[in-house]
Amino acid sequence: LAFFDHTGWELNSLPLANRVFLSAALIGIAGLFSSYWFDRLGDQARRWEPRLPQILMAWGLIWWYVGGFIDLHEHRHLLQPQPAFLLYACVSTAIFAWIKQRFTWNRLQSALLLLLPMMLLVYAGQRWDGLWLLGHGGWLAWPLAFALQYVLMHRFESQWAPRVRNLSHCLSLWLLLLVLTHEVARLIAHIPGLAQTWNAAAWGLVPTLLLFALLYQGQRCPWPVARHAALYQGLASDIPVLALLAWGLASLASSAEPSPLPYVPLLNPLELIELAILLLAALRWQRGLMVWPVKGQSLLIGLPAFLWLNAAVARTVHFYSGVDYHLDTLFNSPIFQAAIAALWALLALSLTVIGARRGQRPLWFTGAGLLALVVLKLFVIDLSGAGSIGRIISFLVVGLLMLVIGFFAPLPPQSTDESSHVS
Repeated sequence: LAFFDHTGWELNSLPLANRVFLSAALIGIAGLFSSYWFDRLGDQARRWEPRLPQILMAWGLIWWYVGGFIDLHEHRHLLQPQPAFLLYACVSTAIFAWIKQRFTWNRLQSALLLLLPMMLLVYAGQRWDGLWLLGHGGWLAWPLAFALQYVLMHRFESQWAPRVRNLSHCLSLWLLLLVLTHEVARLIAHIPGLAQTWNAAAWGLVPTLLLFALLYQGQRCPWPVARHAALYQGLASDIPVLALLAWGLASLASSAEPSPLPYVPLLNPLELIELAILLLAALRWQRGLMVWPVKGQSLLIGLPAFLWLNAAVARTVHFYSGVDYHLDTLFNSPIFQAAIAALWALLALSLTVIGARRGQRPLWFTGAGLLALVVLKLFVIDLSGAGSIGRIISFLVVGLLMLVIGFFAPLPPQSTDESSHVS
């Protein structure tokens, strides 16, 4: 730190070709060279010497990478430091990989693992500064970094510990999803005349499409998907699906303004993406690919689907009745209250009928509970608007559906296992 703090850079010097960087690089090379020679001692090393190769390698890598980053940052008037440092890391990693193979220096393998963390740091830095990832040389740095990362995993993953290998595959996939999504969303945001909804929809569209492709076409990729199918169809996809479900819940706060297109319920970009995310999660649940318990999966998918339908009704009321898309305004709207009462009643009818036909008592009780919630809402909330047309329609619809449920969808009998358990 004192070296970099008291050493001045000449503004007219070239990046990576000045006395400051060359001094740091020589110290780093000396540390790596010393680590290599201590590794060659083998059984001749003294008791305190086996730890030195690790310390010297860390010392050398710190000088090499920190010196390169600071030098590129000091020359930011000539280049963009983040993509330039990513290229620097790619070239350095490729050289380290060649040295490892040429001199059979297994310890240098730890230097190859540094590329992925540096990619993550560069991405975080560019996002923090609001930069275009593919600008100022990023169009070369990012594809090269991903290509090199997957080459390293393909060539050396058999030498890595299972946890390191799995973490590398997962982080590489997640970072790839982030970079692609960020760039597509940025391109859409710069198209004139499009509402903000289109930009928001891109953040759900790109990862959803890639995860669908991974689900249905992943086995056609012998490596890495087919070879590590349990990982790519499991944890590596579970975390993005969870993130997409969370994004879908957050996107319900948007009115889904599809300008320049007119709003069509369920057929606008944001609601279509939200539906696609729910279908992706449901398909993974149906195939038994998710890692969390089955009961938790049904709630994790059913609750967002229920909220999505309510949001679709709220958006329809907003666009076709002129009600502001705010929770308090919608809550005080008789039209919205009548619409969600009808929606909940129809859902209750569907759940009870399906539960009765399939003999699934939990599903039937879910529908019955939803219907009870509708009745409670009518008495607690809708009675405050006595005399309104919406309240009258709500009572008529709910009463009719209660009669239909009682006649066509009675409570299914207990199964044999349930009866024996109760007895």
